[in-house]
Amino acid sequence: MKFLHKSRPSEELGRRRPVPTDPDKSRVFSYYANRSVNDMNIGRSTQQESVPRRQRGGLQALKHRVPLLVSGIIILVTVVSQLGLSAHPKVIVLSGDGGKLFLRDDAVYQQAATKLFTQSLGNRNKLTVNAAGISESLKTQFPELSDVSVTLPVLGSQPVVYIQPFDPSFVLTAGNGRFVLDSTGRALASADNLPQLRATPLPSITDQSGLQPQVGSAALPGSDVGFIQTVLAQLSAKHFRAQRIVLPPAASEVDVYIGGKPYFVKFNMQDQSGALQQAGTFMAVAHNLESKGKIPSQYIDVRIDGRAYYK
Repeated sequence: MKFLHKSRPSEELGRRRPVPTDPDKSRVFSYYANRSVNDMNIGRSTQQESVPRRQRGGLQALKHRVPLLVSGIIILVTVVSQLGLSAHPKVIVLSGDGGKLFLRDDAVYQQAATKLFTQSLGNRNKLTVNAAGISESLKTQFPELSDVSVTLPVLGSQPVVYIQPFDPSFVLTAGNGRFVLDSTGRALASADNLPQLRATPLPSITDQSGLQPQVGSAALPGSDVGFIQTVLAQLSAKHFRAQRIVLPPAASEVDVYIGGKPYFVKFNMQDQSGALQQAGTFMAVAHNLESKGKIPSQYIDVRIDGRAYYK
């Protein structure tokens, strides 16, 4: 009788076990076997996940830039709007009562200034406006204006035009009419069109030399006007009243008729620097003759430097 020997545990472990053929179990093992390393690596993001993260980062950066872009656009629009100029400037007159005597209606200057700002696109912008050209155009158009200046606002769009008229010096009576002269000798306006001159009388000059003044043009040299003004100021300071001023046919001569006296005084305007001296010579001779009881019946001539003649 043979005895069956029981196999040892070590022998059983050494034997090769068959691989199970259960399909469900094989699918389980296949699932774990086929998982990629990237699927198991939960510590790092995959390349596929990095793309949407970049997109999200770009959107966030764009959101941060939007306020800056909006602020920049607002600033740009504000700057552009501040550079524009209105076509309706404000006109301000700078003058005393004398200068306003022959000024035209304010609406005339306003209309002219508006036209200059409107007719050129360059004059509608602070960077391209021709302020000097506007000033010269207004001075040419209105000879009664001595100065015109254009001021541009720092804030706002309405420019300001300051106009300053000439101060009238004399009323010149010539063969072709009466004219108001300024300190430069230019005819500012016709005196016949200025009834307000009666309220503010000006010294009157009568021309006998054949002048034909025109409004806006020089009727007398400015040096002659300055000479006459100096003589009148010296006479007034010593209480001699100039009643009448005449420009005779003789060149460079001006005759001043003294109020309350039977004579007139002959001055030489060719000697521009001698106005003070000639006036002083006349007054000294007049006082000397009066102290002796002698009064000239026709004239006192002080045209020669340092000498005086009377008749």
